[in-house]
Amino acid sequence: MKITPETKTLAAIFQTNSSVHYVIPVYQRSYSWKDEQIETLFDDIKNEDIGYYVGNLLINTDASSNNVIDGQQRLTTLSLMLLAIHENLTSFYQKMNQTDPDFEKVSEARLDIKRQILDGDVVRLRLLDKDQTVWENLVKVLQGENPGKWGNYFLSKRYKYIRNELLKGPLFPTPSELLTFYKKLVNIELLQISVPNISDAYQVFASLNSKGMPLTPLDS
Repeated sequence: MKITPETKTLAAIFQTNSSVHYVIPVYQRSYSWKDEQIETLFDDIKNEDIGYYVGNLLINTDASSNNVIDGQQRLTTLSLMLLAIHENLTSFYQKMNQTDPDFEKVSEARLDIKRQILDGDVVRLRLLDKDQTVWENLVKVLQGENPGKWGNYFLSKRYKYIRNELLKGPLFPTPSELLTFYKKLVNIELLQISVPNISDAYQVFASLNSKGMPLTPLDS
């Protein structure tokens, strides 16, 4: 069995000049993290030093796509955080002028986030069924479009919580403070474990957990 472990930052996983995508296989369950789990990850990233390790990402590769065997919940949550930062930076951007000291940094961050989430017009993270439909509509804001009304769906509710409760308001009253969190977010580290096929992936997953080494304390 060939196992390829590699420590990667979030920026390296969603590399802006790459065409690699991450796909949630059809046999996985849909996104299920609740606000409490999201807030735990958010607090860890915010309070720890830059380069904080958030867990493992177990994949098997098929052509240019990485099938996510374990780590879906965290990878989806991190993607929602990126989109929320973009939206909230846009709110600041619309009130700024070119003489503002953070103007260029905000402009660059917005462009980077768009390229991290989208490969051209295609989302880099492909979710399941309704989650994918909602996700594709939410990211329409990156292209200046109306995302539609998805407020009653689970993924949309979690996104609104991230955007309105965690990444907006008293915690991030200025673009500079939001940019500081963004820098921490894209520099969090994951151990990406690549295996050549699904059976090997589940063998690795079972082995890690049987030895009392869960891939992440947050994942389910």
